[in-house]
Amino acid sequence: MFSYNLYYEKPISSLDRIEKIFSKYGLVKGNKPDVIFAIGGDGTFLRAAANFRSKLIMPIKTEESIAKLIRYGINDLPKVLDKIVKGKYKIVNEPLIKCIVNKNSFYSVGDFYFQRGRENFALRYKIKIKNKKNVIDIKGIGDGFIVATPMGSTGYFSYVERLLKKRVKRINSFVFEHILPYHIEERINGNKRDARLRIRLDKGFVLEAYPERNLDQCIYSSSFVGRCIRISQGEKFIITDAKEKVSIIDI
Repeated sequence: MFSYNLYYEKPISSLDRIEKIFSKYGLVKGNKPDVIFAIGGDGTFLRAAANFRSKLIMPIKTEESIAKLIRYGINDLPKVLDKIVKGKYKIVNEPLIKCIVNKNSFYSVGDFYFQRGRENFALRYKIKIKNKKNVIDIKGIGDGFIVATPMGSTGYFSYVERLLKKRVKRINSFVFEHILPYHIEERINGNKRDARLRIRLDKGFVLEAYPERNLDQCIYSSSFVGRCIRISQGEKFIITDAKEKVSIIDI
């Protein structure tokens, strides 16, 4: 029998009922739980996956959440727990990305996005992407850019497709996308090519970025709550394949 713990970011009115359901199936809370049940919306789930990446994660959506990544709600808990107890589930491994700033590492199963803080000026930034055998050099002017996993904002809820009013589909790879670009210059292996709003990234990719202006710019993430990482002009940061997986229960 496994132990569990709950992760939630807002008060849950049905918490007592939830814990009684767990008790009914003989499950106990533990300081070193086997499974983390993330209760909330998509953001809660993504943050739990990043913060407890060494644990099994089972997402459960609340009634008020508008979740697209989560299949089961609180009313489905008896069915979910019955299958887990009987071993009738599979484990899906989702990739992580890592952002390195000043030798500090931050993880996300969703995305990292770099954006300006002041709206009266565009960001200017340089990027070098090492992607398999290719090296892509980018000079950009615009609102910033996003790097995402298949579960992230670019991969699952594509910025470009929403902008073009197209049906959004999940992309099963890491993805880079510009946010409202004004001007982009792009070279691949030293040769100039037509710039792209979206670039698919391969396993093991490394992206280095340098902001060229001070506009109170920050790195944000679906894994952060009420915070951002401030980036100064000329300060390098790296976003890369973390080469780790997050284990998620799928019923």
